Amino acid sequence: MSGKERVKAVIAGKTLTRVPRGEIFLNSSLCEKMARKKGSKEDNLREVVDKLGLDFYGLVPQYPAKRFIKFDEKGREESRDYWGRTFWTTSGVNEQLITYPIEHREHLKSYKFPQVDKLSYYPDIKVLQEKGLYVFGVVDGVFQASARTMDLLDFLDLLEDEPEWLENIFSQAVEFNYAAAKSLNDLGVDAVMVADDISHYQGLFCSNQAFFKWVAPYQETLFNKISQLGKPIFFHSDGNIMPIMDWLVSTKVIGIHSLEPVPAMNLMYLKQQFGEKLVFMGGIGLTELSNNSVEGIKTLVSQRVELMNQGGRYLLSTASGFLGKEIAVNSIQAMYLFDE
Repeated sequence: MSGKERVKAVIAGKTLTRVPRGEIFLNSSLCEKMARKKGSKEDNLREVVDKLGLDFYGLVPQYPAKRFIKFDEKGREESRDYWGRTFWTTSGVNEQLITYPIEHREHLKSYKFPQVDKLSYYPDIKVLQEKGLYVFGVVDGVFQASARTMDLLDFLDLLEDEPEWLENIFSQAVEFNYAAAKSLNDLGVDAVMVADDISHYQGLFCSNQAFFKWVAPYQETLFNKISQLGKPIFFHSDGNIMPIMDWLVSTKVIGIHSLEPVPAMNLMYLKQQFGEKLVFMGGIGLTELSNNSVEGIKTLVSQRVELMNQGGRYLLSTASGFLGKEIAVNSIQAMYLFDE
């Protein structure tokens, strides 16, 4: 059975002895460390897929390179990114954000989202398809895409006090990310993951009232439009998303990713309450991988898989989904090869 077949079986409600496993993205430097021999980024990824026995992976957006503007009086390179944010760069390494495209609320009416056709996606989907993987195409959610355009605290203040100012930006976020989902669908992805970090350790970044009155309707519109493509929709957010679990079940979302192991996210409760309605994905914290021995990781993962795979509908991954080069190779191997 290929990885794609395993994931499809889980989504269909089947319980598999070997729980499917994967990530959304592995840093190329991490893949290079894990590969048995040095090669291109694609060859290293192929090695890692085989080495870890991965069943699914993601296509993530790659934004155009920043555009140089000028050198300032201190010799710092000033550049502008895809979203219109400006940065200083010193020594070609250290980067500092200077301004957002939306500095005042009046700018909200004139700001235009960038062109979707400027996006590219990595890795080449053919690499993933030839390995028989189930492929998630990743797009932003309404909250995250809108918050990219301005200072987060300013964004949150507006959302709480004058949310009407955000309607134009929310509407554009829906259309932009639907267009991105269409592009991914044309490439041949198997599912769309809407990645929208709306929560922190304790709860939502905004009040529950502001979320349900102003963010949720636009998010639902995005889900509904993506669902017309005929692909399953997964939703990702770090942190405590308990306040929105009932709402998520009522939408077109069929799977949840992250399950960050924070106190409020009681995995046993989530499995009991929502396990028949949603596919769960994630649940292994990066801190847990860093703070445990190889044997400790294997024990942790075994216990969590035993819990989350009851009744099936579980895909094993880290809560982050995006692994950087700082993750120890033996920790990753222990996690994915916990049952060997």
